[in-house]
Amino acid sequence: MNQLESIAVLQSGPFGDSGGLGKDLATFHDGLAEVLTHATGVSLPAADDMIAASLRRWAMDRASKALLVHADTATAAAVLSDAAALLESPRGGARCLPVADGYALAADWSDSPASRRLLDNVAEDLPHAVTFTDVTPEHADRLHAGVTLLTDTIGGLAPSTLAGVSGTLLVDSGTIESAFVVPAPRVSVLSSRVLDDVVATADALFHEACHQKLYDLIATRRVVRPGFDFLQGPVFTIPWSPVDGRRRVMDCLRVLSTLHVYTHLMAFFVALHRQRFPHPTATERLTEYWGRARFFWLVAASGALDPALGPDGRDLTRWLVSVFELHAAALADLGVGVDPTHDADARRQLESIGV
Repeated sequence: MNQLESIAVLQSGPFGDSGGLGKDLATFHDGLAEVLTHATGVSLPAADDMIAASLRRWAMDRASKALLVHADTATAAAVLSDAAALLESPRGGARCLPVADGYALAADWSDSPASRRLLDNVAEDLPHAVTFTDVTPEHADRLHAGVTLLTDTIGGLAPSTLAGVSGTLLVDSGTIESAFVVPAPRVSVLSSRVLDDVVATADALFHEACHQKLYDLIATRRVVRPGFDFLQGPVFTIPWSPVDGRRRVMDCLRVLSTLHVYTHLMAFFVALHRQRFPHPTATERLTEYWGRARFFWLVAASGALDPALGPDGRDLTRWLVSVFELHAAALADLGVGVDPTHDADARRQLESIGV
């Protein structure tokens, strides 16, 4: 019952209802488009496909930052004019392979000026160099298998979360498994090697869609505290996956983002464990993720994130913590133990900042 309840909670309310979020997001962008057009005299064409939707959102994000943060009308107008020209240009060979309802795989983007711009955005944003995969129908089939596994396991939570993403593009990379790229909104990035494992595929698809969903919540809810300097607030070092021998550092917003992802991933892997899914990586990921998730759960439950958050952000944190309590009860019912290593690390860091 705890697991079914957690899945239901993650689909409801102001932070879980993707239908309501989608309507709020559309209203937000319609209003933003009017403001930008009024200020610059430039309007963007409507978005009618995966490429256009992503490029349009990216241009509006850049233009609004130039206009509203820096009061730079000329830059905002230039960004919008450039994007409008790209959106109105011929799409060339750009096409997408269908994966699931409303979700596609980018293919043959190099002949389209609009899609080339998005590919450049992705390449420039990623921390490591990648090459873009020449995709085949088999790639689409493997992605479809990942979506199907999600839907068979967690029901409507899968399509409701994936609804915030138009699809994905594949890269060849030995270091990047998947990525959420801010300058390519609504498009997830996955390594083609992930597709060899259906659990890893489902994991990556769900993971990156969760990042997009939080990004959309930030646009439509009072998640962050205006004017807060996140690097001057509480920061936490992560006791796993060091980079160049050093712990990664996360500010409060990144902790909240990671907590949001793990809340959803735990729903998937607990449900998968309950179904006794016969796959070698499923149990390994459940154990690993539960230990990591507890780190963020303890930090969030302590109230340490609150100074950085707006009223909705604090409510969102409480909501996620309440779902983790359901996960913990479900795992206890299943006899899944707890490795306290990361718990102790989180408590030490909280004590060091006086929480």
